[in-house]
Amino acid sequence: GEGKQVAFTGFLSQSETMSALRSANVFALLSRFDLYSQAVIEAMALGHAPIVSRSVGASEQVENGTSGYVVDDDAPYEVAQTLEAIAANVPEHRRMGERARIRAEGLRWSKVAKDYADLYKEVVRTERNVGA
Repeated sequence: GEGKQVAFTGFLSQSETMSALRSANVFALLSRFDLYSQAVIEAMALGHAPIVSRSVGASEQVENGTSGYVVDDDAPYEVAQTLEAIAANVPEHRRMGERARIRAEGLRWSKVAKDYADLYKEVVRTERNVGA
């Protein structure tokens, strides 16, 4: 529609990327294969409820319908419906973005690393008790 646009920027520096993310209305990563995109978590941390394809590893961090949108792979009609739903209810999309931002706080590397370290300690402790 009039006044709406999509920008294909090409390569951006880190500061340019952050600026573009801050000013964007929607963040989508519709990759067919991506083990774990940090970009999804970064977008969430900036208050975006991302649209991600199911095959994106970070899709496991997006609570579909709560902190973002998980769509089937190769489903352009589903993506279009999601974009139309966002446009029809921007306040709800912003509320989802706030929930995404809160969720992203728990996904910081320092917290994730501590959680893994605690898990490994528990595994070692359990193994020692089983083998004793």
